Amino acid sequence: MPPGRNAVLAANFEKTRDRLDTPTLAFAPPARRRRHGSDGDAGGEAYESPCTRGTRDSIPLRARRARVTCVAYLRLASAMSHALTAFALVALGAFGTSACGARSEQAPPFELVVRTTDETNRPLAGALVQHEGRTLSTTAADGSALVTLRGPEGATVDLNVVCPSGHESPAKPTRITLRRLTGGDSRPEYAVPCPSMTRSIVIVVRAENGPNLPVLYLGREIARTDASGAAHAALDVRPGEMIEVTLDTQSNKQLRPESPTVALAVKQQDDIFVVDQRFTAPAPRIVPQRRRGPVPL
Repeated sequence: MPPGRNAVLAANFEKTRDRLDTPTLAFAPPARRRRHGSDGDAGGEAYESPCTRGTRDSIPLRARRARVTCVAYLRLASAMSHALTAFALVALGAFGTSACGARSEQAPPFELVVRTTDETNRPLAGALVQHEGRTLSTTAADGSALVTLRGPEGATVDLNVVCPSGHESPAKPTRITLRRLTGGDSRPEYAVPCPSMTRSIVIVVRAENGPNLPVLYLGREIARTDASGAAHAALDVRPGEMIEVTLDTQSNKQLRPESPTVALAVKQQDDIFVVDQRFTAPAPRIVPQRRRGPVPL
């Protein structure tokens, strides 16, 4: 008794699958009809193909109606496998060649100079030039820092300048445009101000009739007048601040006015302030003395 129809079909497809590296397609290869004569089975007809052999009853109807033979299927799968492999090799070679070419033809970096100065336009050393939290360069004694950047020409880059201690850093980053100058070795320069956070001032006191008086600032003695009433003191204060200087007369309470205070407005630059103050003192009271002489009897 011939094996079942499903078992024969499954066995034939297992043999075909072993010969292929690709998954088995969803259709079975068609059969080829052959006459047997007296050697045939009860039907007298048998079917064979490059993939299946058996009687007519062992081949499903769908396989009999297929238009592609198993041999063509194998050749097609093999050709597709070789074509895909060749395409992958060609694509990989082209990618590698283009990548190497692009790397070798990479444009040179852009160079620029950042120059920092204080409020008096003097060069300031020690300022850090940063981009996205990474320090690119530091200003030298002449206040300049050479910065190298990469990117497409015309692109904008924000640079942050951190000024040295005691100087105020810019509130906003410096926007740089990547470009090349036509002057050979010339580089674009960007000026960044780093004003000092304080201003130096000198206070000169001239106190008429006010010798040996303490000069007070914020309740602290910063100078004392000499015998002629002169004194001077130096302070570091913030620009735009109002300060008060007091001449303390507690040691000589007869002086008028009593402990006068002078308000001074600090400007955006270093300055000298002169405080002129005149003191008066009441004249000493003279008590007449009684004359002594002979006492009348």
